[in-house]
Amino acid sequence: MKKSDRSGYGKPQFNQNWSPVKMHKRRIVVGIHIIVPVLIMFTLVILSFSNIVYDAGSLNSMNLIIESLILYYPILFFVQGLVCALLKANILLSLGISLAAYMVIMFMWLNSSGLIYILVYVLMGFLGYSLVLLVKKVMKQ
Repeated sequence: MKKSDRSGYGKPQFNQNWSPVKMHKRRIVVGIHIIVPVLIMFTLVILSFSNIVYDAGSLNSMNLIIESLILYYPILFFVQGLVCALLKANILLSLGISLAAYMVIMFMWLNSSGLIYILVYVLMGFLGYSLVLLVKKVMKQ
């Protein structure tokens, strides 16, 4: 028996639809879906703690900080989970980078009371990811 006759040996079987260009575009899209939430989080915190839009100590500035923690960041994590499932990207990498960015924000501008939000953000990310997987499973049936 020749080596090429055994399973696992011989000419490798490649997906006919695969191409280096498609793979490169996919990497770019996956990279964008990881970077955009981080940029939005940093933009929100910079707008909150600078004099660009509001005075740094004003009530509107404080409202933006609270809105970001309670509304905008969870929505970002949820949408990131959705997009991650649609792109079939690594959810741990995606949420890990966003959480690392949040940790930087928390230690630079917030205080340690922001640690409790990490659990909420992770749950929102996995909820978005699971929702897409559930819808895909229902659509197959």
